[in-house]
Amino acid sequence: MVGIASVLHFLVDALCLCCVYLMADEMTRHSFIGMVLTYNVFAFLTQPVTGFFVDKMGQKHWMLLWSMVMLALSVFFTPRASYLGTFFVASLLGMGNSMFHVWGGKQVAVKTGNDIRALGVFVAPGAVGLTVGIFFHSWLLVYFFLLSICLLGIAFLHLDEKTHQSPAPIEGAAFSQNVIWQLMLAVMVFVVLRAYLSEDFSDGLNMEGMGIVAIGIVSMLGKVAGGWIAKGIGILKTVVVILLVVLVCYVLGNTFWLFLLLGLFAINCTMPVTLYWANVLLKGREGFAFGLLAAALILGHLVDLVNRSGLSLSSMEFTLFVWIPLIATILIEYGVLRLLGERRKKVLFSSFLINTFTNVPLNLSLLNYPEGIVCLLGAEVLIVFVEALCYRWLVGNFKQAFAYSLFCNLISFLTGVLLILVVIFVINQFRYL
Repeated sequence: MVGIASVLHFLVDALCLCCVYLMADEMTRHSFIGMVLTYNVFAFLTQPVTGFFVDKMGQKHWMLLWSMVMLALSVFFTPRASYLGTFFVASLLGMGNSMFHVWGGKQVAVKTGNDIRALGVFVAPGAVGLTVGIFFHSWLLVYFFLLSICLLGIAFLHLDEKTHQSPAPIEGAAFSQNVIWQLMLAVMVFVVLRAYLSEDFSDGLNMEGMGIVAIGIVSMLGKVAGGWIAKGIGILKTVVVILLVVLVCYVLGNTFWLFLLLGLFAINCTMPVTLYWANVLLKGREGFAFGLLAAALILGHLVDLVNRSGLSLSSMEFTLFVWIPLIATILIEYGVLRLLGERRKKVLFSSFLINTFTNVPLNLSLLNYPEGIVCLLGAEVLIVFVEALCYRWLVGNFKQAFAYSLFCNLISFLTGVLLILVVIFVINQFRYL
């Protein structure tokens, strides 16, 4: 069953990239960047939401069926998509991808008792699937991938019903909720740093042709090997050895390309480790855990997209459009929480990190696709729900969590609009002087 889920992972990622690049043939570079950003936001940032729901669902496999429906609709609309239609298709692809990943992550963790080897095997094929979708996209492959997804999905459901396999016990963390939340946030920060390091190693290699194929294969092998190494010598020893290897490769990377590949391999070895830790910390909420780590990855993906697009950001631009809005949002939403009567340190402290994981991707998206007001409002609505789920975990009450998220985002958004209007007014006044 782990094997079937892993092959499905390859097929889903390959199908999504096939559709994206088939639509890209008729698009300008700028529009393509906007479409890819739309896909990434829906594919990654929605995973905490879909993961939350898959944990609550009695029949978990409905999430897989809905994913298959989303992907089938995407294939149907891809050749019929107009300019705006491409963003609709990208949204469908992203949602189908999101639903599959949290379902698969949940199934593998539960069926194997959070076996770190199985986690590595499941997440590994996605990297090769992305590479295949980019380089070999064609309608023949799209239809083959969609048919294979449907057949293997049905095979998984049949096998699961036939075996009547009961969930395997998963080791849980014996910490308070406050400590668990802080440790989970630390794991998410590590995931973001890993994404940055992966991009650094990849950027030093040949990013064309066989270079990208090699990056995908090495990333896959690293994810598989990481689980088996951790199972053999222990997780802590594995992390120490891997970080030492990464450090050496990072220092020597400019001297020989083999160090870059070795560093990329080593940093990917940590992926099953972070997923294992997340499942331990959030025992019983494995879908949500998988989704949180996927959402953390979007920071690295967006920065990479900015670099690849040729829209390089100077330090001044990055400060004006990323750091200043982030700091302002953190301060405003902290003040709103205080005005709403919140005094718990874990909630106030966590709001800083929650805003970092939502505000930075939003601002990077706006830098690449600034005219998309509909996309902006859609992203804001999505962020409200994502932050509401995070606050729900902290405060234990969804109504209160939703109120926190809604008021914080609404006031920070309106404050930003007000500041823009004030700046425009001041500039216009100076013109008349």
